[in-house]
Amino acid sequence: TRKTYRHTRFGNVREYKNYGDVAYTSDDFTATITYSYNIPSNLLAMVNQIDVQDVSNNLLQRRTGSYNGVGRISSIGSFDGANTAYTDIDYDSYGNISSILFPKNVNNERLSYTYKYDPVVHTYPVSVTDYWGNSSSTVYDYKLGAPLIVIDMTGNRMHYSYYADGKLNTVTGPNEVLAGIPFTIKCEYWDEAGGSAATRWARTRHYDPINANNEFVTVNFSDGLGRSIQLKQKATVEGVDLMVVSGRTDYDAYGRA
Repeated sequence: TRKTYRHTRFGNVREYKNYGDVAYTSDDFTATITYSYNIPSNLLAMVNQIDVQDVSNNLLQRRTGSYNGVGRISSIGSFDGANTAYTDIDYDSYGNISSILFPKNVNNERLSYTYKYDPVVHTYPVSVTDYWGNSSSTVYDYKLGAPLIVIDMTGNRMHYSYYADGKLNTVTGPNEVLAGIPFTIKCEYWDEAGGSAATRWARTRHYDPINANNEFVTVNFSDGLGRSIQLKQKATVEGVDLMVVSGRTDYDAYGRA
C-alpha cells in the first residue's frame, strides 16, 4: 500500500492520494481539499470543499462548507452528482449551537432541532426541541457539569446524584422515580466508605423490581493504576444467594496480564 500527502503553506492537507494495492491502479483515489482563509482573524483551516475522485477522475464524493465570521461552520453541503443537500447550523452569542436544519426530504420538509442553554454559565443544553415540537429537558449541577434530572419527550424522568468529588452516586429510572424508590443503581466506593487504599473497590447495587428485599450486587477490585484485578457478582445457585468470584488478575512490569 502507499499514500501521499500534499500540504498548503499553512500546513493543511490539500491533496491526499491512496494507491491501495500498488500492484493495481483500479483502487486508487485522490481527495482534493480547498480552504477559505481569514488571515487577520487567524482562521486558517476552514475547509471549503472536498472532492474525491477515482483513478479516471470520476467524481465519487463532494462536500462543501460555509462559515460564519468567527470561523464556525454554518452550512455543510453534500453533492450527489446532480443536487446538493444542505445542513444549516446557527449559533447563539456564546458560540453554542442554537439550531440545526437538516436537508430537505421528498416533501421539501427539513428536520430541525433547536437548543436552549442554561442561564448561569451558558454552556449546558437545558432543552432540545425538534421539528414537530417534541421537547426534552435537563437540569444540571453546574459545579460538576453533570445532569441531575433528565426528562425525555414523553415526560419520563431520570434522576442522578453524585459524591462531592464528582463520582456517580445514584441513578434512578422512570419507574423508580414514580414509585418513590431512592435508586435504580447505587454506586459505592472504597474511599467513600472509609476503606483502605490497599484495597480499592467499587460496588454497584441494582434495585430488584420483582423483590424489593433483594439487590443485584457487583463488586470490582482494582490496583493503584485503576486496572481491574478481580470481580465479584451476586448470583443464585441452586436456590442459594452467593457471590461468584473471578480469578485474580496480576500484571507484570509492562502492564501485561
